[in-house]
Amino acid sequence: SAADTAAHIQKVMAQGEDRFESRHRRKDGSIFEVEVSAQYRPAEGGRFVVFLQDITGRKQAEEILQLTRSGVEAASDGVFWMAADGRIIDVNEAACRTRGVSREAMLNTMVWEIDPIWSPQAWSQHFAELRQHGSLRFEADQNHRDGRMIPVEIVANYVKTGDKEFN
Repeated sequence: SAADTAAHIQKVMAQGEDRFESRHRRKDGSIFEVEVSAQYRPAEGGRFVVFLQDITGRKQAEEILQLTRSGVEAASDGVFWMAADGRIIDVNEAACRTRGVSREAMLNTMVWEIDPIWSPQAWSQHFAELRQHGSLRFEADQNHRDGRMIPVEIVANYVKTGDKEFN
């Protein structure tokens, strides 16, 4: 809107620069998302330098990521993301609730700290087998915060993204 544009101009003039997201219209009438980076240079009567970057693809990827994350969080089963070295890099709420711990307590924990069947050596062998087969299903007993063991069924899937490997 004209009021938003005027507000951004005033902010850029007052601060010297601003970065924000906006929507613009192409010649064909279609609307697209942009990131605006604007600078104000007061010399010679004042000049604005403005760069626009089309962020439509990024916005679509963010929406898909948010939908995916919401689906994983809504799952009643615990979901873990583990690095090839056995470090837990993310979990959903169900995984935390089942074990009686917070997400912060789970992050960067090693898998053998919650599941006593794994040692660093056993995990290395498991990950090699998982890499070979792509998916494994097995049962295990995992530690609860109160000291009891929780029987769980595990479906492990091998995932490679770029040069990083996950379970």
